[in-house]
Amino acid sequence: MPKVEIQRTFNVPLDKALEYFGDHELYNRQHARSDTTCTIVNRRDNEVVVEVKQQVSGQTINFTTKTVYRLPQSIETETLSGIAKGSRQKVTFESVPEGTKVTY
Repeated sequence: MPKVEIQRTFNVPLDKALEYFGDHELYNRQHARSDTTCTIVNRRDNEVVVEVKQQVSGQTINFTTKTVYRLPQSIETETLSGIAKGSRQKVTFESVPEGTKVTY
């Protein structure tokens, strides 16, 4: 499976970046497309399982993801079913003099 790495430094302290990235509902509200609905089906400790429905070219695409929060170090997401099943994303956080370096 292809791998891509993206880094970005945000001019905010680590604790502020973690407040944003670590708030599942807030992050998804800010980043979900307008034709996407995310429904939390299970939340336990540091894990969240979400069913996603998205309209693409007039068709509905359904998939389920599991996100594991290992803050302050990382957030890991895996697609459990549907399109892109088995794909994984890891986001790491590092405090740097300019703010917080986030690596996807």
